[in-house]
Amino acid sequence: MKRHFITEFALFGLASLTLYSFVVVGSSCIAERDKELAARSPLEAAQDQCYSKRAGSRPACWSEGDWEAYCQRVQCKEGK
Repeated sequence: MKRHFITEFALFGLASLTLYSFVVVGSSCIAERDKELAARSPLEAAQDQCYSKRAGSRPACWSEGDWEAYCQRVQCKEGK
């Protein structure tokens, strides 16, 4: 059975180029959306990044209850 290395190499290159273009176009579209969102509403843009527990530790991701607990603790420390 004869192997067609040139054909296999061309197909691999085409598949790699296609995958690379999806990654480049996809990331540029996401970056453009993030810029538009940040221009419209900085707070909403910051809250858009609240998708993980680690990101939830940022003040932009806090709920009203989080802010109340924070303010109570800060007031207690300032009073001492």
